[in-house]
Amino acid sequence: MFSVNENAKQLYQYFPGFELSVMFSNSIGQILNFWFATAIVMAWLKDPRGFRQVGLALRFQIIFCIAMLAVNIPVFTLSSNWSLLTSSEAGGIIGGLIGGTVGSVGFLLVLLYLFSKAQNARNAIESEIEKGEEDDSQAA
Repeated sequence: MFSVNENAKQLYQYFPGFELSVMFSNSIGQILNFWFATAIVMAWLKDPRGFRQVGLALRFQIIFCIAMLAVNIPVFTLSSNWSLLTSSEAGGIIGGLIGGTVGSVGFLLVLLYLFSKAQNARNAIESEIEKGEEDDSQAA
């Protein structure tokens, strides 16, 4: 049985461009994740730009996921070793790329939806608090 590292080594050996693609996507992915985590902290600390930064970070992550799919499909299909694969192996690679992208984008869209609802709820609560303070000051 192969370990994950040996399978990755074989994949990198047969498709050399994929290793560079993985290193690039991991680097940019870490930057985008740090941006997202920073934006979450900003939103939690009630920074006025926090929710906007969360939305921007999530949108950039969605765009990056789709871009990496567009880069990785040719990395595999244009390789000279692509013709050596059986149809089930080739379908598994393409299916894994597309399935992983769909899952990632779906998750990010759910996060984007939940953060937009949280922003709407926070705005509604803050406006109710402001109305209550105005009513109190008028009564006094």
